Amino acid sequence: MTKPRIIFNIAGLVLLIAFFYYCARYSEGLDECTEAKHQLQNSLDEANTKIAIKEFAIEEKNYDQQIEGYTALINIKPDNYYALRERGIAYYKKGNYDEAIEDFSAAFKIEPRRIGILLFRGGTYFKKGNYDEAIEDYTAILKIIPNDYSALYYRGRTYYKKGDYDKAIEDLEAALKNDPNNTDAKQLLEEVRQAKAGVKE
Repeated sequence: MTKPRIIFNIAGLVLLIAFFYYCARYSEGLDECTEAKHQLQNSLDEANTKIAIKEFAIEEKNYDQQIEGYTALINIKPDNYYALRERGIAYYKKGNYDEAIEDFSAAFKIEPRRIGILLFRGGTYFKKGNYDEAIEDYTAILKIIPNDYSALYYRGRTYYKKGDYDKAIEDLEAALKNDPNNTDAKQLLEEVRQAKAGVKE
């Protein structure tokens, strides 16, 4: 595979100019300037990752090719959140769950504010049968966003797999309050209720 070249595109240039303008004008606000720099770097990483992957002409379901491409980007910039996340997804789809968890964990360490990555890692733990770890990830999301539908649904599903029907029902009912017409949550809730009734009989 051809080594990717990181492209400094027009959007990146505009962001860079905006960053220097902001810091020059508000130089007394060091924290704000540092945050602006952080956001700029994230934007450039995302843009360069998308451009480089497009250059690879990677096929959507060619996971080996995806992993190779993202690995090349990570070798150039090990703290590229987007490349780590996308490689983790490719590993997950390929069934390489340990590698996926490693990438999701590395991405979360780089960007702990992007808690959505915990849905990916929690789902991977679920696939491995590591239900307690999955529940920890979903719970971490819910501590920040208490009514997050996805975290409630997937935590409820995980409690169900563990045989904790009461907690599963509680989570799924909460999820349905946010999305009353969601058929997946409705079906799973009914399944859990039937399973709980079967245990009581």
